[in-house]
Amino acid sequence: MIGVPYKQDIRIGSTTCYTCGKKNPPWGHFNSFDELRIAELFKGCKIETLSFVGSTSDQTNLLSATLMDYAGNPYGTYHQEEPCVHCGNPLLPPPERNLSQRVATKLALYTRQFTQLFTRPRGNWMHIVLRKIEGS
Repeated sequence: MIGVPYKQDIRIGSTTCYTCGKKNPPWGHFNSFDELRIAELFKGCKIETLSFVGSTSDQTNLLSATLMDYAGNPYGTYHQEEPCVHCGNPLLPPPERNLSQRVATKLALYTRQFTQLFTRPRGNWMHIVLRKIEGS
């Protein structure tokens, strides 16, 4: 049995490490999963049961993500327990942003809201039961 976030847009909630300056995915999630990705990872198995838990329509776009990165990812998941995936230091909330970073944040939020208009709800988490294919 596997339980993973379903089609998670890992650009949302990104953090910036203010020790090394590198970007981190939210909660240390480097990958996004759907049924096809799981089937690809477990080629010797077939999907026996698939169910979804919760609902989300969270999605962003390249422009919004780029602007948020420039702004220092002020709305990232800084409350997570996971440290920076690059240097191992704790992720601290961003310092005060300058005017251009505040403008970039507003523009990022507006462009993300525009994307949300065209995004359909989907399952938030996916639970899959796999069964080994005989002879594999």
